[in-house]
Amino acid sequence: MLYFYLSYARGDDDALVNQFYEDLNAEVRLIAGLSRDPEVGFVDRTLLLGETWSERLSAALSTCRTFVVLSTPRYYLSDVCGREWSVFSSRLRQVPDERRQASSRALVVLPWIPHGSERVPEIVRPFRSSNLMPEFVFDRVGVRQLMRLKRHHDAYLDLLDGLAHRIVAAAEQFPVPDTAFFSVASAPNAFQPDRKSPVGSSTGRDALTVVQAAFTAAGRPLDETGLPGMFTPGPVWVVTDATASASELPLFNEYARHGRLSYLVHADALRSDVERGLDRLRLEGKPVVTVSLRALRAALTDGRAKPFLDELERRYGTRDNLFDTKNALTDERFLFGREAMLNTIGSAIKRDEHVLITGLRKVGKTSLLNILRQHLVDQPVCMVDLQRFDRHTEDWPAELSRLMIEAFDRWGRLEQVDWPFTTSTPATVSELERQLHARIDHVGRSIRLTVVLDEIERVFPEPDEIGAARRWVRASGALRLLAQGDRRTVVVIGADLRPVANRINDLGPAGTNPLFSFFQEIPLPLLDADALTEMVHTLAREMGVREVTTGFTERLFRLSGGHPSLARTIAAESYRRRRDATLLTDVDLDAGLDHLEESDAVGYVLRNNLWDFLTPQEREVLEELARPRPTPRYRTAERSQAEATLRRQGLVTDQRIRIGLFEKWILDRVGGGRW
Repeated sequence: MLYFYLSYARGDDDALVNQFYEDLNAEVRLIAGLSRDPEVGFVDRTLLLGETWSERLSAALSTCRTFVVLSTPRYYLSDVCGREWSVFSSRLRQVPDERRQASSRALVVLPWIPHGSERVPEIVRPFRSSNLMPEFVFDRVGVRQLMRLKRHHDAYLDLLDGLAHRIVAAAEQFPVPDTAFFSVASAPNAFQPDRKSPVGSSTGRDALTVVQAAFTAAGRPLDETGLPGMFTPGPVWVVTDATASASELPLFNEYARHGRLSYLVHADALRSDVERGLDRLRLEGKPVVTVSLRALRAALTDGRAKPFLDELERRYGTRDNLFDTKNALTDERFLFGREAMLNTIGSAIKRDEHVLITGLRKVGKTSLLNILRQHLVDQPVCMVDLQRFDRHTEDWPAELSRLMIEAFDRWGRLEQVDWPFTTSTPATVSELERQLHARIDHVGRSIRLTVVLDEIERVFPEPDEIGAARRWVRASGALRLLAQGDRRTVVVIGADLRPVANRINDLGPAGTNPLFSFFQEIPLPLLDADALTEMVHTLAREMGVREVTTGFTERLFRLSGGHPSLARTIAAESYRRRRDATLLTDVDLDAGLDHLEESDAVGYVLRNNLWDFLTPQEREVLEELARPRPTPRYRTAERSQAEATLRRQGLVTDQRIRIGLFEKWILDRVGGGRW
């Protein structure tokens, strides 16, 4: 039984919300007499910015026994929260009249922060649960402050106890009827019933129109078949109903041809039985590309429909080893272990904060940016891969200004048929600001241009690069002005190997760095053991492997340290060389490693993605740690900084090199024989 669903507005101190959920979860388990293991509540920790709803969320809303709201002004402005309220309140209306008053106790509204009743919609006011805490606390303090201030600790414990008793009693004595599972995206916003979906959103815009426009832009025009959502050539099947099941696949299979690529475009998350059915088709030689409508629309908006589809076809159309083909570059389902980071970045964007994602090469920074971009599909986004520029000679600041205006105009033309602007290159920062303001004013609602800068290290100047430094100051100064001006026109998201652009201020004759201490730094860690195990089991299971031994995953984690690209390389080769089609074991891992060793594939990955990007001091630290008996060294400031960097990157934990194969490779370089 799911005793409660916790509903809150993202960005209202998410960390404390999660702590409240854990405290309430434990209290409900205790009062219900359950063991410590069962999860008795639900809080959505994966939803970012409200563009899509998972099957798990919809199922929880359809079956939870009580609905607990953390009320804030932001809550009633949230489209997500309005839809969640709508689903549960509709279930309350199904309760027979004689039980409705008692069952109404299943809907609990608590003030997360104090705010006047005039800011609460009329339909919510009857459910405000002031009897769960003293009146002065309800009106002037709120649950958030109860948690933050020690003097309110006893009142917080009393609240948890009273709320948990109410939840258990309502759930067990007056259960609210379950409702049929459906996509929450289709529910109305209870707080703004007249609000229409944003023009161009995946729910408001005709999905078929988006798909046809994207394929036409990619040079692949589609023809209708007469069947709903089915196009040729391909076929291309557009699924807009979250309840679509594997029973509908035979019709798709009739159009699919052996060795010929097919597409399935989905507006909501696909059911697991559909995913398994599609993977069986792939293994039978009928390659199927699954792509979310949101991702396709993002590519269309960015003017990248053709390279986007080309990349999908390259990855899905030529191989049947899912360790090779399935990654998160385009598909959020395979962003293993990164859900919390998406939430953190999404919350920062909503607060108009700027984020710098750092991490090792091939650890997933670009994948994270691509998935993040898909979540921002209802607003203008400028995606810039900075490795395309030569910082020494190219006037890349002017090109960046042009790209920002071009990105806004591409988005605007898809949003509005009569978009009145023509893209031009602003000659000055003031002109860039004026053009962006004009476009925002024309849209008529509060909106920001999100500028995503990948591989910042390509344009950040080295010492004594005076020309490159001046170009950096020009471009980054413009971004800072736009980001921190009166209207806060842009939000900046960056990705880099190291947080150098955020930490170096003095740029010599060029002046100071405008982006010094500008970003919130978010290191992208290596996968932990659980995330790596989930990745291996998920992909192996979809390829017909019924069992992956614990020894396989534990050794794979020790060897790869959770580096996703290295782990997938090893797992892919182990899968190709497995002895039993339904089993992956240590023996298969050894066979895969032997082949990779012969071809120097692992050495290539380690050299080109790790070793070549280390400083001399960092290499020295790793060489010392790799030796069986490390020689103590005098600790200089440079050495201490190198050690701190290696720990932040995840390469060193507990004075050991985390990636076992990297440790062996380094040891082979310096000589020695622990392995």
